[in-house]
Parts: sequence; C-alpha cells; structure tokens
Amino acid sequence: MGTKPSKCRRNLAKYYTLLLVRCEAMKAENEATTAQDIQKESEELKELRKRYKKLKEEHASFHDLADRIIEEKDNEISRLLNDNKNLRQSLQSRSQV
Repeated sequence: MGTKPSKCRRNLAKYYTLLLVRCEAMKAENEATTAQDIQKESEELKELRKRYKKLKEEHASFHDLADRIIEEKDNEISRLLNDNKNLRQSLQSRSQV
C-alpha cells in the first residue's frame, strides 16, 4: 500500500508541472498576441490620423473655394444691380426727353 500514495504524488507532481508549462506557454502566447494587437491598433490609429488630417485639409480647401465663389457671385450681383439701376435711370431720362 505504500507505493500507491507515492505514485499518486509523482503523477500529481507531473500533472502540476505540465499545467505550469502550459500556463506559461499560454501567458507567452497571450502577451505576444496582445503586443501584436497593440501594434496593429497603433498602425490603424496612425492611418486614421493621416486620413483625418487629409480630410480636414480638403475640407479647408473646399471651404476657401466656396468662400471665394460666394464673394465673386456677391460682387457680380452688386455689379448687375448697379447696371440695372443705371439702365433704368437711362431709360427714364430718355422717356422724359
């Protein structure tokens, strides 16, 4: 009967050692995966920042272009209103003659 408990202890010790090895392997794999995930997310974040900056620049450029076009159209409307006013005055002065 003395051999069974010692054999059982050896089996438990082997099993415990096996579990420790598996645990360490899983920890290492998890750390590697986490490091890869962090690196991937970091690269994705950099790419998103580049895209955001580019879109922001495009928006600013579009906004400037729209402002210039609006200003040109405002000037054109003012000129046309003045031309219309002058033509009306010219027609009125001709009709009075």
